[in-house]
Amino acid sequence: MTFNEKYNVGEDYQHLFNFSENDQIALDALWLAAQFLNPIQAAIQLQGITYDTIATQVGITPDELHELFGGDKLPTFEIIIKLQLILDIHFDINAKLLRPTTLIKNNEY
Repeated sequence: MTFNEKYNVGEDYQHLFNFSENDQIALDALWLAAQFLNPIQAAIQLQGITYDTIATQVGITPDELHELFGGDKLPTFEIIIKLQLILDIHFDINAKLLRPTTLIKNNEY
């Protein structure tokens, strides 16, 4: 689903959001990463832990941690799990069908 299909973009501005499929996937990946990293970053700040300490506990460099929070690098699930354990937080994941009337046949998603 493209950006223009997800959101009501005025006709005069639709050309600004005509991304290729690969660009759209990259943007969606960054958005999804932010859904994990924003609460992780808030927990780090609330707990008063330094990025250097967190990075050491996760097993990455402080620069790599900054790249994650800056959107320059996508986190792996392993890194998210390690951060979750270190910070004593938990993620609830919910999914919804974008087209609930569409039947899924033969395990095709």
